[in-house]
Amino acid sequence: MRPWALRGPDPGDASATPLVQRRAPDVTAGGWTPDPLVTRTVLRRVEDELAALLDLTGDGPHGPSEPHGPSDGPAYKQPTGLSPAPDASRRTEPATPLAVLRRRPARRLRAPRRVLALLLVLSLLALVAWVWSVRERFGRAGAHVFAPTPRQDVVALALAQGGQVSGVSLLASGAGSGQQILVPSRLVLDVPGAGRVPIAQALTPGAQSLGAALSDALDIRVDTTWVLDSAALARLVDALGGVVVDVDVDVTASADVGSAVLVSAGAHQRLSGAQAAAYAQLLVGDEPEPSRLARQERVLDAVLAALPAASQARRALLGALPDAPTGAGLDTVVRTVGRLRADAGAGQLASTVLPVTDIAAGAGVPSYGLDAVGAAAVVRSRLAGAMLPTPAGGVIRVLVQNGVGTPGLGEAARSRLVAAGLRYVGGGNLAGFGVEQSLVLLPDGSPDSRRRGHAVVQALGLNDSALRVSEAAPSVADVVVMLGKDFRPG
Repeated sequence: MRPWALRGPDPGDASATPLVQRRAPDVTAGGWTPDPLVTRTVLRRVEDELAALLDLTGDGPHGPSEPHGPSDGPAYKQPTGLSPAPDASRRTEPATPLAVLRRRPARRLRAPRRVLALLLVLSLLALVAWVWSVRERFGRAGAHVFAPTPRQDVVALALAQGGQVSGVSLLASGAGSGQQILVPSRLVLDVPGAGRVPIAQALTPGAQSLGAALSDALDIRVDTTWVLDSAALARLVDALGGVVVDVDVDVTASADVGSAVLVSAGAHQRLSGAQAAAYAQLLVGDEPEPSRLARQERVLDAVLAALPAASQARRALLGALPDAPTGAGLDTVVRTVGRLRADAGAGQLASTVLPVTDIAAGAGVPSYGLDAVGAAAVVRSRLAGAMLPTPAGGVIRVLVQNGVGTPGLGEAARSRLVAAGLRYVGGGNLAGFGVEQSLVLLPDGSPDSRRRGHAVVQALGLNDSALRVSEAAPSVADVVVMLGKDFRPG
Protein backbone atom coordinates (compact mmCIF):
# COMPACT_ATOMS: atom_id res chain seq x y z
CA MET A 1 0.00 0.00 0.00
CA ARG A 2 1.29 3.46 -0.84
CA PRO A 3 2.17 5.82 2.06
CA TRP A 4 -0.34 8.48 1.12
CA ALA A 5 -3.10 5.87 1.07
CA LEU A 6 -2.23 4.84 4.61
CA ARG A 7 -2.18 8.29 6.18
CA GLY A 8 -4.86 9.97 4.09
CA PRO A 9 -4.52 12.93 1.72
CA ASP A 10 -2.70 16.08 2.76
CA PRO A 11 -4.57 19.18 1.52
CA GLY A 12 -1.29 21.08 1.55
CA ASP A 13 0.48 18.54 -0.62
CA ALA A 14 1.19 20.25 -3.94
CA SER A 15 1.31 16.89 -5.76
CA ALA A 16 -2.09 15.81 -4.48
CA THR A 17 -4.80 15.76 -7.11
CA PRO A 18 -7.88 18.00 -6.71
CA LEU A 19 -10.07 15.03 -5.78
CA VAL A 20 -7.62 14.08 -3.03
CA GLN A 21 -7.57 17.68 -1.76
CA ARG A 22 -11.35 18.00 -1.74
CA ARG A 23 -11.73 14.82 0.34
CA ALA A 24 -9.14 15.93 2.90
CA PRO A 25 -11.75 17.25 5.38
CA ASP A 26 -13.51 13.87 5.31
CA VAL A 27 -10.27 12.07 6.10
CA THR A 28 -9.61 14.46 8.96
CA ALA A 29 -13.00 13.50 10.37
CA GLY A 30 -12.10 9.82 9.96
CA GLY A 31 -14.65 9.29 7.24
CA TRP A 32 -12.59 8.30 4.19
CA THR A 33 -9.45 6.44 3.22
CA PRO A 34 -8.66 5.95 -0.48
CA ASP A 35 -8.40 2.37 -1.70
CA PRO A 36 -4.78 1.29 -2.33
CA LEU A 37 -5.66 0.62 -5.96
CA VAL A 38 -6.80 4.24 -6.45
CA THR A 39 -3.48 5.89 -7.16
CA ARG A 40 -2.82 9.49 -8.08
CA THR A 41 -2.60 8.47 -11.72
CA VAL A 42 -6.09 6.98 -11.55
CA LEU A 43 -7.51 10.08 -9.83
CA ARG A 44 -5.97 12.36 -12.43
CA ARG A 45 -7.52 10.20 -15.15
CA VAL A 46 -10.93 10.49 -13.50
CA GLU A 47 -10.58 14.27 -13.18
CA ASP A 48 -9.55 14.61 -16.82
CA GLU A 49 -12.58 12.58 -17.89
CA LEU A 50 -14.88 14.73 -15.72
CA ALA A 51 -13.36 17.92 -17.07
CA ALA A 52 -13.81 16.74 -20.64
CA LEU A 53 -17.40 15.71 -19.95
CA LEU A 54 -18.25 19.06 -18.37
CA ASP A 55 -16.55 20.86 -21.23
CA LEU A 56 -18.60 19.01 -23.86
CA THR A 57 -21.90 19.65 -22.10
CA GLY A 58 -21.28 23.37 -21.53
CA ASP A 59 -20.75 23.28 -17.75
CA GLY A 60 -16.95 23.30 -17.76
CA PRO A 61 -14.42 26.09 -18.01
CA HIS A 62 -14.22 25.48 -21.76
CA GLY A 63 -17.89 26.17 -22.25
CA PRO A 64 -19.37 29.32 -23.86
CA SER A 65 -17.86 32.56 -22.55
CA GLU A 66 -21.13 34.36 -21.87
CA PRO A 67 -21.82 34.83 -18.16
CA HIS A 68 -24.66 32.80 -16.71
CA GLY A 69 -27.79 34.62 -15.77
CA PRO A 70 -29.42 34.47 -12.39
CA SER A 71 -31.38 31.36 -13.38
CA ASP A 72 -28.19 29.51 -14.13
CA GLY A 73 -27.21 29.11 -10.50
CA PRO A 74 -23.70 29.72 -9.18
CA ALA A 75 -20.96 29.96 -11.75
CA TYR A 76 -18.65 26.96 -12.23
CA LYS A 77 -15.47 27.22 -10.15
CA GLN A 78 -12.42 25.45 -11.50
CA PRO A 79 -10.94 23.02 -8.95
CA THR A 80 -7.52 23.83 -7.61
CA GLY A 81 -4.82 22.08 -9.61
CA LEU A 82 -6.81 21.64 -12.83
CA SER A 83 -5.21 23.58 -15.67
CA PRO A 84 -7.12 22.87 -18.88
CA ALA A 85 -5.55 24.17 -22.07
CA PRO A 86 -7.19 27.46 -23.09
CA ASP A 87 -9.45 27.44 -26.10
CA ALA A 88 -9.24 31.01 -27.40
CA SER A 89 -11.51 30.39 -30.34
CA ARG A 90 -14.40 29.30 -28.13
CA ARG A 91 -13.90 32.14 -25.59
CA THR A 92 -13.93 34.89 -28.21
CA GLU A 93 -16.63 33.49 -30.46
CA PRO A 94 -19.85 35.52 -30.02
CA ALA A 95 -22.90 33.67 -28.87
CA THR A 96 -25.11 32.44 -31.66
CA PRO A 97 -28.64 31.07 -31.63
CA LEU A 98 -27.12 27.60 -32.03
CA ALA A 99 -24.93 28.15 -28.93
CA VAL A 100 -27.97 29.28 -26.99
CA LEU A 101 -29.87 26.18 -28.08
CA ARG A 102 -26.96 24.08 -26.87
CA ARG A 103 -26.84 25.81 -23.48
CA ARG A 104 -30.52 25.72 -22.68
CA PRO A 105 -30.98 21.94 -22.69
CA ALA A 106 -27.64 21.70 -20.82
CA ARG A 107 -29.10 23.75 -17.95
CA ARG A 108 -32.22 21.60 -17.80
CA LEU A 109 -30.19 18.33 -17.85
CA ARG A 110 -27.51 19.33 -15.32
CA ALA A 111 -28.64 16.76 -12.68
CA PRO A 112 -28.60 13.81 -15.14
CA ARG A 113 -25.11 14.88 -16.20
CA ARG A 114 -23.91 14.69 -12.63
CA VAL A 115 -25.34 11.18 -12.35
CA LEU A 116 -23.56 10.26 -15.57
CA ALA A 117 -20.29 11.66 -14.22
CA LEU A 118 -20.67 9.61 -11.04
CA LEU A 119 -21.34 6.45 -13.06
CA LEU A 120 -18.24 7.16 -15.14
CA VAL A 121 -16.11 7.42 -12.00
CA LEU A 122 -17.50 4.18 -10.61
CA SER A 123 -16.95 2.41 -13.92
CA LEU A 124 -13.32 3.47 -14.08
CA LEU A 125 -12.69 2.33 -10.52
CA ALA A 126 -14.36 -1.02 -11.23
CA LEU A 127 -12.20 -1.44 -14.33
CA VAL A 128 -9.04 -0.80 -12.31
CA ALA A 129 -10.07 -3.36 -9.70
CA TRP A 130 -10.88 -5.96 -12.36
CA VAL A 131 -7.56 -5.49 -14.17
CA TRP A 132 -5.73 -5.81 -10.88
CA SER A 133 -7.54 -9.03 -9.94
CA VAL A 134 -6.88 -10.57 -13.37
CA ARG A 135 -3.21 -9.66 -13.15
CA GLU A 136 -2.94 -11.18 -9.67
CA ARG A 137 -4.73 -14.38 -10.65
CA PHE A 138 -2.95 -15.07 -13.92
CA GLY A 139 0.35 -13.61 -12.77
CA ARG A 140 0.65 -16.53 -10.38
CA ALA A 141 -1.00 -19.31 -12.40
CA GLY A 142 -0.67 -18.14 -16.00
CA ALA A 143 2.66 -19.80 -16.63
CA HIS A 144 1.16 -23.13 -15.64
CA VAL A 145 -2.14 -22.72 -17.46
CA PHE A 146 -0.76 -21.61 -20.80
CA ALA A 147 2.61 -23.39 -20.87
CA PRO A 148 2.89 -26.00 -23.63
CA THR A 149 2.96 -29.64 -22.54
CA PRO A 150 6.57 -30.89 -22.36
CA ARG A 151 7.45 -33.55 -24.91
CA GLN A 152 7.70 -37.19 -23.86
CA ASP A 153 9.74 -39.83 -25.67
CA VAL A 154 7.77 -43.08 -26.03
CA VAL A 155 9.26 -46.52 -26.66
CA ALA A 156 7.06 -49.58 -27.27
CA LEU A 157 9.04 -52.35 -25.57
CA ALA A 158 7.69 -55.79 -26.51
CA LEU A 159 8.66 -59.05 -24.84
CA ALA A 160 8.33 -61.91 -27.32
CA GLN A 161 8.67 -65.66 -27.50
CA GLY A 162 8.63 -67.67 -30.72
CA GLY A 163 7.69 -64.59 -32.79
CA GLN A 164 4.63 -63.88 -30.62
CA VAL A 165 4.35 -60.86 -28.33
CA SER A 166 3.74 -61.86 -24.70
CA GLY A 167 3.34 -58.32 -23.37
CA VAL A 168 4.12 -54.69 -24.14
CA SER A 169 5.43 -51.88 -21.94
CA LEU A 170 5.01 -48.35 -23.25
CA LEU A 171 7.98 -46.59 -21.66
CA ALA A 172 7.61 -42.80 -21.57
CA SER A 173 10.12 -40.26 -20.32
CA GLY A 174 10.52 -36.53 -20.43
CA ALA A 175 9.72 -33.67 -18.07
CA GLY A 176 8.21 -34.97 -14.85
CA SER A 177 7.97 -38.58 -13.72
CA GLY A 178 8.55 -41.55 -16.03
CA GLN A 179 5.69 -43.85 -17.01
CA GLN A 180 5.18 -47.50 -17.86
CA ILE A 181 1.87 -48.43 -19.51
CA LEU A 182 1.39 -52.21 -19.64
CA VAL A 183 -0.50 -53.53 -22.66
CA PRO A 184 -1.88 -57.12 -22.81
CA SER A 185 -0.90 -59.21 -25.83
CA ARG A 186 -4.51 -60.32 -26.37
CA LEU A 187 -5.66 -56.77 -27.13
CA VAL A 188 -7.18 -56.71 -30.63
CA LEU A 189 -6.11 -53.71 -32.72
CA ASP A 190 -5.79 -52.69 -36.37
CA VAL A 191 -2.20 -53.67 -37.17
CA PRO A 192 -0.83 -52.19 -40.42
CA GLY A 193 -0.08 -55.07 -42.76
CA ALA A 194 -1.87 -57.66 -40.63
CA GLY A 195 -5.43 -56.42 -40.25
CA ARG A 196 -7.46 -56.50 -37.06
CA VAL A 197 -5.65 -59.05 -34.89
CA PRO A 198 -4.40 -59.47 -31.31
CA ILE A 199 -1.15 -57.57 -30.92
CA ALA A 200 0.47 -60.93 -30.09
CA GLN A 201 0.63 -61.23 -33.89
CA ALA A 202 1.76 -57.65 -34.53
CA LEU A 203 5.37 -58.59 -35.32
CA THR A 204 4.43 -60.53 -38.46
CA PRO A 205 4.55 -57.50 -40.83
CA GLY A 206 7.62 -56.10 -39.03
CA ALA A 207 8.62 -54.83 -35.60
CA GLN A 208 7.50 -51.24 -36.22
CA SER A 209 3.93 -52.37 -36.99
CA LEU A 210 3.35 -52.86 -33.27
CA GLY A 211 4.22 -49.26 -32.46
CA ALA A 212 2.14 -48.03 -35.39
CA ALA A 213 -0.90 -49.99 -34.16
CA LEU A 214 -0.61 -48.52 -30.65
CA SER A 215 -0.07 -45.04 -32.07
CA ASP A 216 -3.22 -45.27 -34.20
CA ALA A 217 -5.32 -46.73 -31.37
CA LEU A 218 -4.27 -44.22 -28.69
CA ASP A 219 -3.66 -41.12 -30.86
CA ILE A 220 -0.13 -40.79 -29.51
CA ARG A 221 3.33 -40.60 -31.01
CA VAL A 222 5.37 -43.79 -30.55
CA ASP A 223 8.97 -42.95 -31.38
CA THR A 224 10.26 -46.51 -31.85
CA THR A 225 9.56 -50.18 -31.14
CA TRP A 226 12.07 -52.29 -29.21
CA VAL A 227 11.61 -56.07 -29.24
CA LEU A 228 13.27 -58.27 -26.63
CA ASP A 229 12.67 -61.94 -27.31
CA SER A 230 13.53 -64.53 -24.66
CA ALA A 231 17.12 -64.90 -25.84
CA ALA A 232 17.76 -61.14 -26.00
CA LEU A 233 16.23 -60.55 -22.55
CA ALA A 234 18.29 -63.40 -21.04
CA ARG A 235 21.45 -62.00 -22.61
CA LEU A 236 20.75 -58.51 -21.25
CA VAL A 237 20.06 -59.77 -17.72
CA ASP A 238 23.22 -61.89 -17.70
CA ALA A 239 25.25 -58.89 -18.88
CA LEU A 240 23.93 -56.98 -15.87
CA GLY A 241 24.95 -59.75 -13.48
CA GLY A 242 21.39 -60.92 -12.86
CA VAL A 243 18.46 -59.07 -11.29
CA VAL A 244 16.78 -59.27 -7.89
CA VAL A 245 13.01 -59.79 -8.07
CA ASP A 246 10.18 -60.85 -5.74
CA VAL A 247 8.91 -64.12 -7.30
CA ASP A 248 5.26 -64.89 -6.54
CA VAL A 249 5.07 -68.47 -7.97
CA ASP A 250 7.43 -71.29 -8.80
CA VAL A 251 8.88 -70.94 -12.27
CA THR A 252 9.09 -74.23 -14.16
CA ALA A 253 10.83 -75.14 -17.38
CA SER A 254 7.47 -75.91 -19.05
CA ALA A 255 3.79 -76.19 -18.27
CA ASP A 256 3.96 -79.97 -18.12
CA VAL A 257 3.27 -81.64 -14.80
CA GLY A 258 6.49 -82.56 -13.03
CA SER A 259 8.56 -80.11 -15.06
CA ALA A 260 11.79 -78.97 -13.45
CA VAL A 261 11.57 -75.87 -11.27
CA LEU A 262 13.80 -73.09 -12.58
CA VAL A 263 13.35 -70.83 -9.57
CA SER A 264 11.24 -71.16 -6.45
CA ALA A 265 8.82 -68.55 -5.21
CA GLY A 266 10.26 -66.12 -2.69
CA ALA A 267 11.18 -62.52 -1.95
CA HIS A 268 14.38 -60.94 -3.24
CA GLN A 269 15.34 -63.79 -5.54
CA ARG A 270 18.38 -63.22 -7.74
CA LEU A 271 17.50 -64.42 -11.22
CA SER A 272 19.78 -65.37 -14.06
CA GLY A 273 18.98 -64.36 -17.61
CA ALA A 274 17.06 -67.54 -18.45
CA GLN A 275 15.16 -67.42 -15.16
CA ALA A 276 14.22 -63.75 -15.60
CA ALA A 277 13.02 -64.32 -19.19
CA ALA A 278 10.89 -67.28 -18.12
CA TYR A 279 9.39 -65.44 -15.13
CA ALA A 280 8.62 -62.23 -17.08
CA GLN A 281 6.51 -64.21 -19.61
CA LEU A 282 4.93 -66.72 -17.23
CA LEU A 283 1.18 -67.26 -17.25
CA VAL A 284 -0.03 -70.04 -14.97
CA GLY A 285 -3.16 -72.02 -15.89
CA ASP A 286 -6.15 -69.82 -16.61
CA GLU A 287 -4.73 -66.69 -14.95
CA PRO A 288 -5.84 -63.38 -16.43
CA GLU A 289 -3.21 -61.66 -18.50
CA PRO A 290 -2.64 -58.83 -15.98
CA SER A 291 -0.94 -61.48 -13.78
CA ARG A 292 1.70 -61.97 -16.47
CA LEU A 293 2.01 -58.21 -16.95
CA ALA A 294 2.72 -57.79 -13.23
CA ARG A 295 5.66 -60.23 -13.54
CA GLN A 296 6.86 -58.44 -16.66
CA GLU A 297 6.80 -55.16 -14.72
CA ARG A 298 8.90 -56.58 -11.86
CA VAL A 299 11.59 -57.89 -14.20
CA LEU A 300 11.74 -54.74 -16.36
CA ASP A 301 11.92 -52.47 -13.30
CA ALA A 302 14.91 -54.49 -12.06
CA VAL A 303 16.55 -54.37 -15.49
CA LEU A 304 16.08 -50.60 -15.83
CA ALA A 305 17.51 -50.01 -12.35
CA ALA A 306 20.61 -52.09 -13.15
CA LEU A 307 21.48 -50.37 -16.45
CA PRO A 308 24.73 -48.37 -16.60
CA ALA A 309 24.50 -44.72 -15.61
CA ALA A 310 26.74 -43.59 -18.47
CA SER A 311 24.95 -43.03 -21.77
CA GLN A 312 27.75 -44.48 -23.90
CA ALA A 313 27.87 -47.64 -21.79
CA ARG A 314 24.10 -48.09 -22.15
CA ARG A 315 24.33 -47.58 -25.88
CA ALA A 316 27.09 -50.19 -26.25
CA LEU A 317 25.17 -52.69 -24.13
CA LEU A 318 21.74 -52.29 -25.75
CA GLY A 319 23.00 -51.85 -29.30
CA ALA A 320 24.75 -55.24 -29.15
CA LEU A 321 21.51 -57.13 -28.42
CA PRO A 322 19.80 -59.18 -31.18
CA ASP A 323 17.38 -57.13 -33.33
CA ALA A 324 18.15 -53.94 -31.39
CA PRO A 325 16.95 -50.64 -32.89
CA THR A 326 19.49 -48.64 -34.84
CA GLY A 327 20.14 -44.96 -35.56
CA ALA A 328 17.58 -42.55 -34.12
CA GLY A 329 15.56 -45.46 -32.70
CA LEU A 330 18.50 -46.62 -30.60
CA ASP A 331 19.17 -43.03 -29.51
CA THR A 332 15.58 -42.80 -28.23
CA VAL A 333 15.83 -46.12 -26.38
CA VAL A 334 19.13 -45.17 -24.70
CA ARG A 335 17.79 -41.74 -23.70
CA THR A 336 14.44 -43.05 -22.44
CA VAL A 337 15.73 -45.92 -20.28
CA GLY A 338 18.41 -43.61 -18.90
CA ARG A 339 15.74 -41.22 -17.63
CA LEU A 340 13.70 -44.07 -16.12
CA ARG A 341 16.69 -45.68 -14.43
CA ALA A 342 16.60 -43.62 -11.22
CA ASP A 343 12.82 -43.97 -10.72
CA ALA A 344 13.01 -47.73 -11.24
CA GLY A 345 15.90 -48.04 -8.79
CA ALA A 346 13.93 -46.14 -6.15
CA GLY A 347 10.81 -48.22 -6.77
CA GLN A 348 8.98 -45.09 -7.97
CA LEU A 349 8.43 -45.77 -11.66
CA ALA A 350 4.73 -45.05 -12.22
CA SER A 351 2.94 -47.97 -13.86
CA THR A 352 -0.58 -48.94 -14.88
CA VAL A 353 -2.37 -51.39 -17.17
CA LEU A 354 -4.05 -49.97 -20.27
CA PRO A 355 -7.86 -50.20 -19.77
CA VAL A 356 -9.45 -52.92 -21.92
CA THR A 357 -12.78 -54.71 -22.20
CA ASP A 358 -13.42 -58.45 -22.51
CA ILE A 359 -14.42 -59.83 -25.91
CA ALA A 360 -16.56 -62.97 -25.79
CA ALA A 361 -14.50 -65.77 -27.29
CA GLY A 362 -16.58 -68.82 -26.42
CA ALA A 363 -14.36 -71.69 -25.38
CA GLY A 364 -11.23 -70.17 -26.97
CA VAL A 365 -8.58 -67.93 -25.51
CA PRO A 366 -10.17 -64.68 -24.26
CA SER A 367 -9.39 -61.49 -26.14
CA TYR A 368 -9.67 -57.83 -25.25
CA GLY A 369 -10.97 -54.72 -26.94
CA LEU A 370 -9.72 -51.23 -26.14
CA ASP A 371 -11.71 -49.33 -23.50
CA ALA A 372 -11.72 -46.09 -25.48
CA VAL A 373 -12.88 -43.84 -22.63
CA GLY A 374 -10.54 -45.35 -20.04
CA ALA A 375 -7.61 -45.41 -22.45
CA ALA A 376 -8.14 -41.73 -23.35
CA ALA A 377 -8.06 -40.83 -19.66
CA VAL A 378 -4.77 -42.72 -19.20
CA VAL A 379 -3.27 -40.93 -22.20
CA ARG A 380 -4.31 -37.49 -20.91
CA SER A 381 -2.93 -38.11 -17.43
CA ARG A 382 0.24 -40.08 -18.24
CA LEU A 383 1.14 -39.55 -21.91
CA ALA A 384 0.04 -35.95 -22.51
CA GLY A 385 3.47 -35.08 -23.90
CA ALA A 386 3.06 -37.69 -26.64
CA MET A 387 -0.49 -36.84 -27.74
CA LEU A 388 -0.85 -36.12 -31.46
CA PRO A 389 -1.69 -32.47 -32.13
CA THR A 390 -5.20 -31.59 -33.29
CA PRO A 391 -5.11 -29.97 -36.77
CA ALA A 392 -6.66 -26.53 -37.23
CA GLY A 393 -9.61 -27.98 -39.12
CA GLY A 394 -10.18 -30.80 -36.62
CA VAL A 395 -9.20 -34.48 -36.60
CA ILE A 396 -9.92 -36.38 -39.83
CA ARG A 397 -10.13 -40.16 -39.45
CA VAL A 398 -9.51 -42.12 -42.65
CA LEU A 399 -10.42 -45.81 -43.04
CA VAL A 400 -8.20 -47.45 -45.67
CA GLN A 401 -9.03 -50.65 -47.54
CA ASN A 402 -6.68 -52.50 -49.86
CA GLY A 403 -8.61 -53.06 -53.08
CA VAL A 404 -5.74 -54.68 -54.96
CA GLY A 405 -4.18 -57.18 -52.59
CA THR A 406 -0.64 -55.93 -53.05
CA PRO A 407 1.24 -56.40 -49.74
CA GLY A 408 2.27 -53.18 -48.01
CA LEU A 409 -0.25 -50.98 -49.81
CA GLY A 410 -2.12 -50.09 -46.61
CA GLU A 411 1.09 -49.32 -44.70
CA ALA A 412 2.23 -46.98 -47.49
CA ALA A 413 -1.09 -45.14 -47.38
CA ARG A 414 -0.87 -44.91 -43.59
CA SER A 415 2.58 -43.32 -43.73
CA ARG A 416 1.34 -40.60 -46.08
CA LEU A 417 -1.82 -39.90 -44.10
CA VAL A 418 -0.01 -39.68 -40.76
CA ALA A 419 2.63 -37.39 -42.27
CA ALA A 420 -0.20 -35.06 -43.36
CA GLY A 421 -1.67 -34.95 -39.82
CA LEU A 422 -4.56 -37.31 -40.59
CA ARG A 423 -5.60 -40.32 -38.49
CA TYR A 424 -5.36 -43.79 -40.02
CA VAL A 425 -7.96 -46.51 -39.41
CA GLY A 426 -7.13 -49.94 -40.81
CA GLY A 427 -9.85 -51.43 -42.99
CA GLY A 428 -8.06 -54.58 -44.13
CA ASN A 429 -8.50 -56.06 -47.59
CA LEU A 430 -11.52 -55.37 -49.79
CA ALA A 431 -13.36 -58.54 -50.69
CA GLY A 432 -12.70 -59.58 -54.28
CA PHE A 433 -9.96 -57.02 -54.91
CA GLY A 434 -9.86 -55.88 -58.57
CA VAL A 435 -10.26 -52.13 -57.87
CA GLU A 436 -8.79 -50.24 -60.83
CA GLN A 437 -9.19 -46.61 -59.72
CA SER A 438 -8.78 -45.52 -56.12
CA LEU A 439 -11.93 -44.06 -54.58
CA VAL A 440 -12.31 -41.59 -51.71
CA LEU A 441 -15.81 -41.99 -50.29
CA LEU A 442 -17.57 -39.15 -48.43
CA PRO A 443 -20.74 -39.51 -46.32
CA ASP A 444 -22.34 -36.46 -48.01
CA GLY A 445 -21.58 -33.55 -50.31
CA SER A 446 -21.35 -30.87 -47.64
CA PRO A 447 -18.47 -28.35 -47.77
CA ASP A 448 -16.92 -29.91 -44.65
CA SER A 449 -16.98 -33.39 -46.15
CA ARG A 450 -15.47 -32.14 -49.39
CA ARG A 451 -12.76 -30.32 -47.46
CA ARG A 452 -11.86 -33.55 -45.64
CA GLY A 453 -11.91 -35.51 -48.87
CA HIS A 454 -9.65 -33.02 -50.61
CA ALA A 455 -7.14 -33.27 -47.74
CA VAL A 456 -7.07 -37.07 -48.12
CA VAL A 457 -6.70 -36.87 -51.91
CA GLN A 458 -3.74 -34.52 -51.54
CA ALA A 459 -2.06 -36.68 -48.90
CA LEU A 460 -2.34 -39.83 -51.04
CA GLY A 461 -1.33 -38.17 -54.30
CA LEU A 462 -4.69 -38.84 -55.98
CA ASN A 463 -6.91 -36.63 -58.13
CA ASP A 464 -10.16 -34.96 -57.11
CA SER A 465 -11.88 -37.27 -59.60
CA ALA A 466 -11.51 -39.98 -56.93
CA LEU A 467 -14.04 -38.22 -54.68
CA ARG A 468 -17.44 -39.90 -54.41
CA VAL A 469 -20.44 -39.50 -52.13
CA SER A 470 -21.55 -42.80 -50.61
CA GLU A 471 -24.26 -43.26 -48.00
CA ALA A 472 -22.76 -46.67 -47.24
CA ALA A 473 -19.57 -45.15 -45.83
CA PRO A 474 -19.06 -46.51 -42.28
CA SER A 475 -19.39 -44.15 -39.33
CA VAL A 476 -16.09 -45.22 -37.72
CA ALA A 477 -14.26 -42.76 -39.97
CA ASP A 478 -14.83 -39.41 -41.66
CA VAL A 479 -13.52 -40.62 -45.02
CA VAL A 480 -13.17 -44.09 -46.56
CA VAL A 481 -10.42 -44.88 -49.06
CA MET A 482 -10.47 -47.87 -51.42
CA LEU A 483 -6.96 -48.21 -52.81
CA GLY A 484 -6.83 -49.21 -56.49
CA LYS A 485 -4.14 -50.12 -58.97
CA ASP A 486 -3.51 -46.42 -59.69
CA PHE A 487 -2.14 -45.82 -56.16
CA ARG A 488 1.64 -45.66 -56.17
CA PRO A 489 3.11 -46.53 -52.75
CA GLY A 490 6.65 -45.44 -53.67
